Amino acid sequence: SCACLKCSNARRYDLLKFSLSRINTYRGIASKAHFSLASEDATLAAFRLGRELRHLARKEHGWKPEYIALESPSQDYGFELLGMCRNQNEVTAVLNDLAEDSETEPKAEGLGLAFEEGIPSLARLQLAVNYNQKRFVAHPICQQVLSSI
Repeated sequence: SCACLKCSNARRYDLLKFSLSRINTYRGIASKAHFSLASEDATLAAFRLGRELRHLARKEHGWKPEYIALESPSQDYGFELLGMCRNQNEVTAVLNDLAEDSETEPKAEGLGLAFEEGIPSLARLQLAVNYNQKRFVAHPICQQVLSSI
């Protein structure tokens, strides 16, 4: 939210217009094209947006169905990315990829460290669990990797 006087007054005096403006902004941000083009780490951006939309759905009860519907593309992004993997190297890259600026992210125990010698850390999968990305974690490829470990 902008802190200028015009936006501040809009939030204070015209709540319907403000809520509709916020919904429309999230509609644009929740597109797969926006994830892919506007962020360095598109999967992490999708995870963050999903969490933010869940929070807004709890906060603004009247707009809950809209926020829940907007959360779906953020859940789909990582799920579909895993579905596009053609070999084990690509799966490993998706599940272990972790941006360098992840210091602001919730820390999971052992994040970025190998479980044992030769076993990948699955840092992205751990983040998916932290961000409650159930579809990503339940993807058959994730489950196959977990069962093989």
